[in-house]
Amino acid sequence: MQIFVYFCILSFVQNLLCGYYNLQPSLIKCRGKIFNFTETLEINKIFSIGGENTENIQKS
Repeated sequence: MQIFVYFCILSFVQNLLCGYYNLQPSLIKCRGKIFNFTETLEINKIFSIGGENTENIQKS
């Protein structure tokens, strides 16, 4: 849960840096880089499981 909160804060900070003040769970473009909020949820699942599905996420 702490890791999930960390990524939520990370996405919030990235929104501010990129000039996006509408915090929506959508694709956020930042100087050519795309931060997908759904990927954050997948990362959270990996940490809660213990890293079993790490290879699957890297392939996609």
